[in-house]
Amino acid sequence: MVNMRVLSFSLLPVAIMGQNLDYLPNPEPIFAPIKMGTGTMQRGNGVNVSPDDTVVYATLNNGNLFAANPNTGEEIFTYVPESFRGTASTCSSRIAFHDGDDPFVLHSVIDESTSTTSRLVRLSHPDGVVKWTATIDGTISGAPEISGNGDYVFITAVALDGPFAPVGVFMILRADDGSEFYREDVAGLPFGPPGLYANPTLGFYPGGEANRNDLVMFACSFITNVAVPSNGCLYVFQFPVGFSGASTNGLQLQRLGSPGWVTNIKPTLFLNGLSMYWSVSRAQVKGWYGDDINEISFRFQRVARYSAQFLRGNPTASTPNSRPVLNANEDTIFLAGAAAEMHSLNIDLTTRWTTPSVAPIVVDPVITPDGQAMFWAEDFGRVHGASTADGVDIWQSIVPGHTFSEMDMDSTGSKLYFGDGFGNLFGWTVATGATPNPISPPTMAPTLAPTSMPTGAPVPTASPTSGEPTFAPSPVPTPPPTSPFPTITPTTPMPTPAPNTQSPSVSADAGQPQAQPQAQPTNAPATSSASSYMVGTLTLMIAMAGVVALF
Repeated sequence: MVNMRVLSFSLLPVAIMGQNLDYLPNPEPIFAPIKMGTGTMQRGNGVNVSPDDTVVYATLNNGNLFAANPNTGEEIFTYVPESFRGTASTCSSRIAFHDGDDPFVLHSVIDESTSTTSRLVRLSHPDGVVKWTATIDGTISGAPEISGNGDYVFITAVALDGPFAPVGVFMILRADDGSEFYREDVAGLPFGPPGLYANPTLGFYPGGEANRNDLVMFACSFITNVAVPSNGCLYVFQFPVGFSGASTNGLQLQRLGSPGWVTNIKPTLFLNGLSMYWSVSRAQVKGWYGDDINEISFRFQRVARYSAQFLRGNPTASTPNSRPVLNANEDTIFLAGAAAEMHSLNIDLTTRWTTPSVAPIVVDPVITPDGQAMFWAEDFGRVHGASTADGVDIWQSIVPGHTFSEMDMDSTGSKLYFGDGFGNLFGWTVATGATPNPISPPTMAPTLAPTSMPTGAPVPTASPTSGEPTFAPSPVPTPPPTSPFPTITPTTPMPTPAPNTQSPSVSADAGQPQAQPQAQPTNAPATSSASSYMVGTLTLMIAMAGVVALF
């Protein structure tokens, strides 16, 4: 049997020095990859590190929720949803986490049946005890949002009133028991995932003046099997000024218009809730930026102040592959384009740099707290650690499985966690010099099993327990390149897009998408076994960095 290993090769001769962190020239494994039961990680799934750094949570495509010790990778618990009407369960989102006196996790499960429904499950942190399960009509859009005080849960979903007859569902649940507090349905408009900003300066739209209650925004999403996007919709919700929770009087969604685009990505709200960026259809990013509360043209009901157009993906109507991610200073934007590119933008959506990739990037980039480094993964298992200043790689590492599930870091920015398409959990140290969280992770014990169908006592393992090939993430150093920033040109087997030498077009958006260049799609490699995949990886590594030993 082939013993597959993670291949890491440094593209810088020395570590990059951050303000508080010393970035390593190669990632170092915290633990051997852990097989997370029978599930895999697909697009939409993701890893989340709890704010106290005690648990790593991973959602799996079969609806399971895996919780692990971040220092050892050992299983703390696995939540397995009960079968609903004898049908299979799936999951296509990450968890939502509330960090307070009673910290908890919200996990979304989709039930496939004649009439699709979803379930939202509240589990306590860190032991995974199920407190309640709520049934939701339709398919939940993305992850729910939790109010800043932890009292309410905001959900958007898409139900069906017949073939190609979507119904947008907006719901508010009470977080203490999962009961429905408020609901509003809109026929014909599929709702995308919500974004939330807690305690904004005000609601930056007509009627939101002097309202500091949590701001929730979402837009219309893509309609299944309909290629051409509709004119879209844009909605906002806030509890009214003086809201006490005693009744639902005065609660309602407010539609801000039809912006001419749709999106299946939640917005990025920042700058005290007065600014917003959104990845939208036709490979565009829209930006509402400004802190002048008296400037009407900045408000969210108006046409976006800034707009950027990137190379289109396939299909051409698709959005960029990630949401806009800001650094801690909220003055620089990073996102994966619709084509195989990573972008960094200024606040006005002009380009700082664009880095082409070998394969599509379908995850949000992760930015370190000091803003000096960033991490992302390409679809075919290539993980990047790069400088935020210019997008130049610090290192690249290859893992055996596809990597299209979301990544996360611990609070210090020194440890990176992610999963792959085989359902393996990875933990890497990417920097040193950070002060660790003083709270110790929970230890495994039978009492930590969830109340809903636990998988049994956790069994620590340093390698996968399934029939998949075994691999260990031991970095494989390569001779230092002759140039500190070499140009890497892979040959095969992965398709290579032509680098984008043009900056995206940026305009004061007139509200209508413009015809733009389209990225030429390349044929993806045929599906193969893990062993043949690694043989192809070996060929690529030899071509790229002179690696001559894989086994």
